This record gives sequence, C-alpha cells and structure tokens, in this order.
Amino acid sequence: MELLYITDISQIKFILDVSPNLLVKFTPITGDLVVSNELENLGINFIDEWDYLTPKTIESNWILSNKLTKCWTNEAGIDPVYYEDISLSECAGQDLAYSFEAALNARVVYEKIIDTHNVTRIAGFFLPEIAVIRTGPFPTHRAVRSISQAVLFWIAESRNIPVEKLESTYNLSSGIIKRKPLVGKPSTKSNIKIKKSVEKIALVLTDGLTQDEYNALKLTYNKLDKWDIITVTKDDIKNIAALTNDRCEDPLNTLQTFLSSYQKYSGDFPEIFGNFYFNFQFEGLLSEIGIASRLSHPFSAFLDILKPAVVIFGHEAFTIESVLVEISKKKQIPTVSLFHGGLGPKFCFKGLVGKSDHIIVWNHWDKDILQSYGVDSDRINIIGSIRYEQKYRSENLSKTVLDFNNKDIRLRSLGLDPNASVVVLLTAAINCGFAAPISNPRQHRNALKDIIGFIKRRADLQFIIKPHPSFDYYDLYSNLIKAKLPNLYFFEELTFDEVIGISSFSILINYFTTAALESLINKTPVIFYQNAVYPLSDWECSIVDLDIIEVGSISALESSIDELNKSVTSRLNLTNNTLIVEKVIGVSEKTAIVRFTDFINQLVIGKCDGERIGRLKVNPMGFLTDQQEIFEKRYTKSEILFVVSYISGALKIGLNSLFTNKFSFSSKEWVIIFMSYIYSNRSNSISKDWKSALFLLGFILTHPNIYLRLDFKNRSKINEFMVLNGVTNDYLISRLKRVYIRLSKY
Repeated sequence: MELLYITDISQIKFILDVSPNLLVKFTPITGDLVVSNELENLGINFIDEWDYLTPKTIESNWILSNKLTKCWTNEAGIDPVYYEDISLSECAGQDLAYSFEAALNARVVYEKIIDTHNVTRIAGFFLPEIAVIRTGPFPTHRAVRSISQAVLFWIAESRNIPVEKLESTYNLSSGIIKRKPLVGKPSTKSNIKIKKSVEKIALVLTDGLTQDEYNALKLTYNKLDKWDIITVTKDDIKNIAALTNDRCEDPLNTLQTFLSSYQKYSGDFPEIFGNFYFNFQFEGLLSEIGIASRLSHPFSAFLDILKPAVVIFGHEAFTIESVLVEISKKKQIPTVSLFHGGLGPKFCFKGLVGKSDHIIVWNHWDKDILQSYGVDSDRINIIGSIRYEQKYRSENLSKTVLDFNNKDIRLRSLGLDPNASVVVLLTAAINCGFAAPISNPRQHRNALKDIIGFIKRRADLQFIIKPHPSFDYYDLYSNLIKAKLPNLYFFEELTFDEVIGISSFSILINYFTTAALESLINKTPVIFYQNAVYPLSDWECSIVDLDIIEVGSISALESSIDELNKSVTSRLNLTNNTLIVEKVIGVSEKTAIVRFTDFINQLVIGKCDGERIGRLKVNPMGFLTDQQEIFEKRYTKSEILFVVSYISGALKIGLNSLFTNKFSFSSKEWVIIFMSYIYSNRSNSISKDWKSALFLLGFILTHPNIYLRLDFKNRSKINEFMVLNGVTNDYLISRLKRVYIRLSKY
C-alpha cells in the first residue's frame, strides 16, 4: 500500500483543486480530527492513526514519558548541564514531556500501520520542523505533529520505505486566538497610593498569570502599607539580556556533542535518542536552555540589588522559570507559585508544579491531586481561587428584572429569539496531536455529527458554538456554519462571559473544562455529553461532585434539555446549590486575595529593608555608587544598569533621577538604561509618566545618532512610550526621523 500523509485541511482543498489523482493513487492517512472529518464528509476512505492506539498504550506511554523527563540525560548517556550548581538539564525536563509522549505513541502507531498494511511508499504534505517547548508554540497540535513526522521518517528509513515530500501552495489553517499580553494602559488618573514608607518588595513574574490574577495582585499590593510590587516578564529580561550580552559563556557544549552522536545510542528509545530526525526538538530545547542561562545572571543581579521579600511566579514548571526559582532559592528568597486549578482530567495536572517553596491552590481537590503525583503536602497551601472568587461573589447576587430585559435586548441585537432557549456548545480540542489525548477522535467525530443531527431536528432551540480560546477545531466549526442551519450560530467576536450571559444551557462535549465552573457561577445549567473519553482512572475529572447532568447519547441529551425547559424546579436544583461551587473556588469569610496576602505577610516576617528601598527610590544611581564595589565583583556594568533602570521604571522614580550623579555612559549603556526603564514602566505603571517621556524626547533631540542606530523593535518601544505619555505623536516622530536621516547624509 502507498500512503498519502495529510496534516491540515488546507491540503485537502489543494489536492481537490490541483492534484485529485493523488486520492486515486494513494490511501490517505491522518491523525488530524478536522482532516478526518472532511475526508469522511467527502466519502473518501482513509487510515485514521488513532485507531491504532489503545487506552492502555496511551496510559503507559504517558507514564513512561513523564519518567523519561526526569532522567533524559542519563538515558541519552550525557552529563547534565549546569549554571553554577543549578542543573539546567534537570530544570528543562518538563519541556520534553509532550515531545516524548508524542514520539512513544507515534512509534506504536506507525509500526502497526506499516506492518498491517504492508506499506511500500509514503508521500505526504509534511509540516515544518517545530520544536515543542513548554506546551507550544500554538497551535500545539501542529508542533506535536512535527514530532510524530520525525518518528515516521525514522521508521521509514530503517525499513527502506521511500518518503516523498509534497508541497501545497495553500496556507495552513490557523486554529488559534492569540492571548493578549498582561500590560496595563497608562491613564491620566493615577490610582496608585503614594507610600511614604516601604519595607518590603514583592517581585512577580507575570508569565502564566491570568488577567484576573494579575489585576488582583497589582490592586492588592498597591493598597498594602509597607509593600511595593514590581512585576517582570521573562521577555523583559530576555530583551534586555540581548543588550547586555557581555558574557560569552556557553554551557551547552555537552548537549551539542550529543546531537552529533545519536548513532551511538543503543537503549530502548531509539525513536527519541537515536533518531536524527528528532534532533530539531533537542535543538529547540538547547535554545531554551541557552536563554535560561543568559537570563540567569541579569536575574541574579536583580535579586541581589533589589532584595525582594518574596518572588511570586504565575507558573514555574518549565525551563526558564525553573532556573529562576532555583536562583531565588539559592539566595534564600521565598518562592511562591500559583497553581491555577480548575476542572479537567486529573492527568493534565501532572508536571504543572516545579520546585518553588510554596504552591497556592484553590481547594482540597487540587491538594489531593498534587500529593498523588508526589508533591510534598507541606508545600501546598489552600487559599481559594483569586481568578474566580470575585466573579462568583458578583454573579451570585440576585438577578433583577433589568438584567433580564438587558438579556432580551442583547439576544435581539444578535438576531436571536428571546422566547427560545439558547444552548451554548462549549468545545475544546481533545488532544495535542499524539500528546495529552483525552478522548477517542473517531467517537468524538461521531458525537459532533449526532449533535448536528439533533440541531437540525430541533428548530425550537437556538445553538451557539463557543470554541476554546487558545486552540480548537475552528475550521470544522466554520464549515458547519457554512451549511447554513438556521438555528446554529458561531459568534467568534463574543467573549465567553457574553455568550454565557445570554445562554439557557451549557453543553460540554468529551472534554470537561473550567468552562463548566464559569457556567455554574453564572447560574447556567451544565450538561456533560461524553461518549469518547478514554476509560482510564487518571482521565476522570479532577472534581466529580459538581451539580451537572452527564449523558452518553443524543436521546439522553435531548431528554435532559426538554426536562430542564419544562421544569423550573429541575433548573433551580442544578443552579441554586452553590455549596459545591463555593468549595471548588474556596469561598470563605475572607476573600482569596486577602488570604493570599495574609499568607505572604506571614511568610516574610522579619524580611524587611525599608532603609535600602528608601535609598533606591530617592537616588538609585547614588545607591549604586555606594554598593558599586560589591556588585561589580559579580556583575557587569550593563547588568547593573539594567536592574537599577528597571527598578526605577517599576517604582516610577523617573528617568531624570538616574542622572543626578552625572554618570558617563556609552551609547550602548544609554540604550540599556532607556529600554530597561521603558519595559518596566509598561509592565508596572498604570498612570502616565510624562516627565520621563519628555526627558527621553530631549535626549533624542540632542543625541539623534543613538536613536537612529536602534533596531526597529526598540525604536518602536521608545516611540510608543512617548506617544502614550502624551509628549509627541506618531506624525511628529515620523517627521523628526526623516529630518535626522537627511541631515546624517551631509
């Protein structure tokens, strides 16, 4: 048999438009749910890769991949890589979880297919090599699919099966909605409390924080006496580290040697450690480890100069954050991470926690799951959900007649009938390629087809598809809408809250997510339709006591909706029992954010240095001069300037304060100072800093060559800072730049 490997729905369109004979000559093969669905709709026979994976194999490979992440250098036969005495290769383990799991599953699948069908040739529209780092890049399934391809190439080569790479001129589908960065917009009004005396600083790495968590932390620490908060992202440090690269350390020689010696591997996992085609994954990991090592020194300088009382992480299980946690712990600074909890299969929670001293969770279910995966109980602290508690407290208030009138107006504005029930289908991707599979794809496709049949029959109901915001089968849903069912809608522009606000019921399909909790908070009944979830103990929902209806067939789904429509009592029984929701999000007399700050205050008793912070705020460069001999023994001048400038931007000290001592700086050092201040100001400030923007404009007018030599990205950041703070506009900047360029030619 000759196989035609298809990885994206755009390739089917290309084949039908340009090379339909391929479908005659070859047998299509795919593991992509959207592609499979389209082939079924077209009546084209194909091989579904998922038919060759049993639940038992999925479970055993998941367990095995997690074990391999802990000992991967051992298995590869190489020495661990260190930054000082921190094992970078150990910190990087979790970044390999998806790729290892995908490779193990791919080997099982492709060996079975080749043996079963006597495959003699493979042609395919193969994806570019994309290393899976963290759980991305989005769309995750595409990066994971490139891992599967690497295993297919390795097997084909070992069996002398020729592989032909085909090219499509059509763009790949997108399948994602991009998350907005956590950056506050400047406003003319400042709601920052001016604090006369600050004794403690909380340093917060916002990567991994939700917008609600970020806002709550900022607002709370702004209100607390004796505290200031400084937020930083790994991208902030990365961007400045690129400017402060005075060091030429390369801790990666050992790993790079490994990449060129894969042929020597003789262990049990040659699809990973003896596979030349898998090297791009290790190269991606090397890049991530390289970034971590380059960030280590600037971050260490940050901690030594700032001396925060605590470092708070939004997420710290992956390479970069794990290294930063270890650096903080070495300096005996308490580290705290927020475990985001929620609802979902239990196995998805494994590996979400790194090595921070303290882990903040929502409830006892979170604690029990983490303990079952080996996390020490003493590290786990239950404080409730910062993300959802405030929403619950506001949504739990009685709805007024005005609320219902507004709902009717909103329904009419969307072309919906206020007198007919609105059912929202809360969908989500059921796997990331051969990593983290939750449900059987063939059975899931059948469920979607059955639901479409149900929608066609029930003209008395209105249905809205609401996909998961990070990745879902958008092309499949778009095609459903093209069928022009009069009672099926796909409002891509509406937020989740807006959709739930106009809905009568929520239906989750073969993936139980935190969307169910949000529906219950909004007093919207939830039905979980599941006919495809793998029957494995760790694949059960993390919380099983919620007041929801579970059904496994369309007839049961239809009966449940009809019962809820007819019986007010049934609906109230599902939505008025708030006790379980309160237990999930940890509602108590004190709010979650108050309990969190109480915990932090207790944690850092005695850790205060008000005099040091006061000197930093009054005269940062003067403070640096006093400590210069101590700092310069360990750090470069560029690294020190980065930290002091970033702190100045976070505390809104003002750019002009950095030059009160008449320091002399090189062009490169000027750039580091300005960019550090601007990155920090963007991440931390919620009011305008027009004096600093005016100072920066004056510097540009008197030193145009420094400004013009900047790369586009940094020049754009400077322009944005001045425009947002009202000292100029885009037109004037453009005119000024043209004048300088003309003058530079003379």
